[in-house]
Amino acid sequence: MKNGYLLFGLLLWASGFYAQVQTDLIESVPIRLELDERSGEAKLRWTSDTAVSSYNISLLTREPTTRLTPVETVGALSDSFELQPLPVGRLFEYHIRKRNVNNGREGIGIITISRALRRVEERGRFLLVLDDTLAMPLAMEVARLTEDIRLDGWTVDTLHSQRSQSVVAVKERITNWHEETYPGSQAVLLLGRVPVPYSGNTAYDAHNDHQGAWSADSYYAEMDGTWTDVSVNNTTPRREVNKNVPGDGKFDQSLIPGDVELEVGRVDFFNMPAFEEDEIELTRKYLNKNHAFRIGEKDYPRRAMIENNFRNFDEGFGQNGLRNFVPMFGAEAVSYGQYDTTLDTAAYLCSYACGGGSYTSMSGLGNTQNLWVAKDIKTVFTLNFGSYFGDWDSQNNFLRGALGSGDVLANAWAGRPVWYLYPMALGQHLGYCTKLTQNARGSIYSTGFGGHSTHIALMGDPTLRLHPVKPIRDLSVQIDSGDIRLDWLPSPDADLGYLLYRKIDDGEWELLEEELRDTFYVDACQMPNRNYEYQLKSLRLEKSASGTYYNTSQGVQTGIFMAENPFLATYFLDQDRDGFGTPDISIQACERLEGYSDNMLDCDDEDPNINPDAEEIPNNDIDEDCNGTDLMTATHELGDKILQIFPNPTRDYLFVQTNVPTNLQWTLYDARGQQLKSSVVDGRIDLSSWPAGIYWFEVVAVKSRQRIVEKIIVWK
Repeated sequence: MKNGYLLFGLLLWASGFYAQVQTDLIESVPIRLELDERSGEAKLRWTSDTAVSSYNISLLTREPTTRLTPVETVGALSDSFELQPLPVGRLFEYHIRKRNVNNGREGIGIITISRALRRVEERGRFLLVLDDTLAMPLAMEVARLTEDIRLDGWTVDTLHSQRSQSVVAVKERITNWHEETYPGSQAVLLLGRVPVPYSGNTAYDAHNDHQGAWSADSYYAEMDGTWTDVSVNNTTPRREVNKNVPGDGKFDQSLIPGDVELEVGRVDFFNMPAFEEDEIELTRKYLNKNHAFRIGEKDYPRRAMIENNFRNFDEGFGQNGLRNFVPMFGAEAVSYGQYDTTLDTAAYLCSYACGGGSYTSMSGLGNTQNLWVAKDIKTVFTLNFGSYFGDWDSQNNFLRGALGSGDVLANAWAGRPVWYLYPMALGQHLGYCTKLTQNARGSIYSTGFGGHSTHIALMGDPTLRLHPVKPIRDLSVQIDSGDIRLDWLPSPDADLGYLLYRKIDDGEWELLEEELRDTFYVDACQMPNRNYEYQLKSLRLEKSASGTYYNTSQGVQTGIFMAENPFLATYFLDQDRDGFGTPDISIQACERLEGYSDNMLDCDDEDPNINPDAEEIPNNDIDEDCNGTDLMTATHELGDKILQIFPNPTRDYLFVQTNVPTNLQWTLYDARGQQLKSSVVDGRIDLSSWPAGIYWFEVVAVKSRQRIVEKIIVWK
């Protein structure tokens, strides 16, 4: 609606909720995309605000540096901007800024948009840093996690850490892994009690007793900056762990000393006695629901809710919800409500809440015990903000505790600074958004207090994506008459069918079929003594409030070893289609293919008039019948007689013709001169029973005793 604030989705008209929306909208331009998929016609839409004079629309680019290119400025009453038709497969990022004419405060919105963005085949490298104490009791669940991540397109590595190690020793091993050259994403999950870094001398929640070193997993994410422990000397914090003095193993830096390179997340249930389960069982529970989410076992409504209990703060903390959730779901699917009561009974894929806090609580929501432990909170990706608990390495910590509740798989302390999750609307994983948030600074992002600070951290698996696609089920494989046959049960999400990949032995994966619509596949006539692996992914065109992209399920994999294939035969290329193949080019197949022959007898596969069945033309220097030589007719004078001896070479008969009838005697010798047979010349001599080879043929005139000798070649 124009001339006022748009109230989102299920927003109630109670004054408290209205105040939340007003505060957050001053800081936000919640953007969504209207797209005609067929024509590409597209329009950016947002909530109009009469308290601003205009909206500045820019294109945001990141290479070689992050910068804004102005596109258009539209008036205060505008709530949309028409774009040029979107091309297929390209990604664009738009930035809109507004300024409140009453108080000078600025609000921004950022959105990535695309039409049919291409699917992602390889997502990057993933490193699991596993707390050694979890390795044995959770061996099955950890193996399933790494397999799930691998089948989603990641290359997976694992290293174990010990709780007694220093953070420097752990980082050294992570750094060694990172230094192997790789151009794509590199995500790291710290699973269990991986040693916790501390850094800085700032109170991001503005409490004097909390100024000091905070827990800082960004230390593991930043690879080439300088981290020191020589200058900060602060012993005033209330908690011992926040005190920071030279040489204590806690770092001086409050700001990350450079851009982070790795996408780091943590799942750590250490020191959480509020839960009945110990840390091993809480981790098992998390890994189980992680797997269930990835395979679409539970359908989560694509909607989000926000509760801002800091409605009187100018920072408008709820912008962490509006900026991200509207590009994900659209304005109509984003609502303000009561976080603790709503999410105990109704599911929302994403959520945000903020309020006054302690290490274990948030005002308006409750504490670790009566919220995360007692309730079954039905949200997957949540963001929370309040005092103290952003320093998450504390007993029964409120931020970490969320991962032990209901469906929650990720949480972050979002407010100081603002978080940026909007790229997830087009398929990006959570770790990408964590890295984006940690590196964001300057006026482009309007991060607020705490931007690029060392305390920014993700609680949860960084490889998670917003839109899981259900995979196929019950994939089976068998060998049938030299073929390999796959069968499976369909996925209800495979609107565009399936992608089928194959790997032979230790080779690379190759795409066999794209948008395969059947629920079976026959890989015909395969070679013996090889191992065949297959992987199937469901494919759909995913739609969000940021456009469309090709989305895939994680793969389902099977394999089989083919020991022998008795149906296999060798066939030879018959390029001239004369029925005879060339010995130079052959294939193995279970049946003769078009353009191939079952023999290799052709000596010229470019000329159909040359083959073993062709008629030999004597004395033309061409071997028409492929017997190895041209047919030669030998002519001899024997006294007053003329003799012709042909063909030579021969397979069966040798002919002797003369112009004057007379008595002639012939004798056949082998190559060494041993006489084999002798008889009277009667015009035709049968050599068909003689083996292939070289012979000497003698003809003698009976009366005059004149003779001639000819070398004869017999071939078979």
